[in-house]
Amino acid sequence: MRFVPYRLRQGAHAALLALAVTVAAGAAAPGRAAAAIGLSTRFPGVSVKPGQRVDFSLDVTNIGQPGGPVDLAVTEVPKGWETPTFQGGGFRVNQVYVASGKSESVNLAVRVPDSVQPGTYRVVVQARGGGSVATLPLQLVISQARAAEARLTTEYPALEGPAGATYRFRVDLRNDGDAKQLFNLAAKAPEGWQVVFKPAFDDKRIANVPVEGGSSQGIDVEVQAPQQVAAGTYPITVSASAGGVTATLDLSVNIVGSMEMELTTPSGRLNAEATAGREARVALLVKNTGTAPLENISFSSSAPPNWSVKFDPETLVSVPPGESRQVTAIIRTDSRAIAGDYVVSLTASTRGASDTVDLRTTVLTSTAWGVTGAGIIVLVALGVSWVFKKYGRR
Repeated sequence: MRFVPYRLRQGAHAALLALAVTVAAGAAAPGRAAAAIGLSTRFPGVSVKPGQRVDFSLDVTNIGQPGGPVDLAVTEVPKGWETPTFQGGGFRVNQVYVASGKSESVNLAVRVPDSVQPGTYRVVVQARGGGSVATLPLQLVISQARAAEARLTTEYPALEGPAGATYRFRVDLRNDGDAKQLFNLAAKAPEGWQVVFKPAFDDKRIANVPVEGGSSQGIDVEVQAPQQVAAGTYPITVSASAGGVTATLDLSVNIVGSMEMELTTPSGRLNAEATAGREARVALLVKNTGTAPLENISFSSSAPPNWSVKFDPETLVSVPPGESRQVTAIIRTDSRAIAGDYVVSLTASTRGASDTVDLRTTVLTSTAWGVTGAGIIVLVALGVSWVFKKYGRR
């Protein structure tokens, strides 16, 4: 068995005694530190962009001290930065009252300079009260700013309808860069087409629109098609330019044709003759003056009382653009109609188009009534002659 010299053992005992004292002192330290001011935040390190304002929510805690005011200060700030400010209750503050065993929240507003370089920056805040001081370092990481970039998108890039209509595209302009940009808006459309830009849900015409970095702006693109444009698909390209970048979006309008018609007669004259109580047949022409087929054309009329109007055929299935179809209006007048001029309104209509003409109809009395009238006149004349002959002058 190996023995340790007494002197060595005595030194070891002294070392153990010193260690025990140190541990005891360390154990006592928390007891003494219990009466102190605490300063903390949930997120002491954040990533931010140039020009951004950062708000840190700070908790000031009174650990075992009598309640009282706690002084607040910023002890370290990067060179060239504005001094951050403490805010509470809607005011700028430099003190906060904290009751014993309680915590109070204070906001620290840090403004990041616009021209700051990428890197890691440090801000140190301090809380002092009742002879106790607490410090809290805050870290702000400035990353490389994203280059300017933009996108134009829409849910419905192709619309369809007749010529002469207005088509509205709902477009989103996205600014994928970090900085706010003022985008100039432009459009390329076929000759005779009109394109205007409006803010979403607004009726003002605009030529440019500001968009914050990392956000988007809704835009209405209104496209007016010409009245006399042929059927077909027409492309429209819109663009938004800012900061050296341009976003484009291809749109299209499919024109199915203009719906227009003309109702007339083969001669162009809008008059007719009819005998009271009898039918008169009037030839009509339905002309397709638009660029889209006219389909399922129906007819209607407005005539004097006790008159009737029928059409043969009752409907036209289709009239191609530039062509015409004939239909006959069969007009029956009132048998008691007095001779003279009357107006009969005739209408042809289909989805998206209609036309009405006023037909001046001259009513003639029946020949039988004329013969009867002449006979009555003759009989009356003969009767008068007989009376004169028989009785003469007395």
